[in-house]
Amino acid sequence: MLNELYEYEQKRRTSFKGEQTITAAILDVSYPQRKKICFLTGHGEMSTDNVSPVRGLSGLREELRLRNFDIETLDLSITGGCRTK
Repeated sequence: MLNELYEYEQKRRTSFKGEQTITAAILDVSYPQRKKICFLTGHGEMSTDNVSPVRGLSGLREELRLRNFDIETLDLSITGGCRTK
């Protein structure tokens, strides 16, 4: 549970993220139906898996997940659109 409230670097607490954790938990129980955001891939787009501060979207992905969004990548050359649950 503590690892959800604090960010650690080299076994030391570097920041408190309890507010984000609590807000995410409230959103989970308040809005059980999550909305989905799809990021396109396959043509050199920025990636939600990339942690690079220049070309990565991993920080955005985590912020959206904290706000109760499902994140999916989508290659339109393989599939016709975002999948729904």
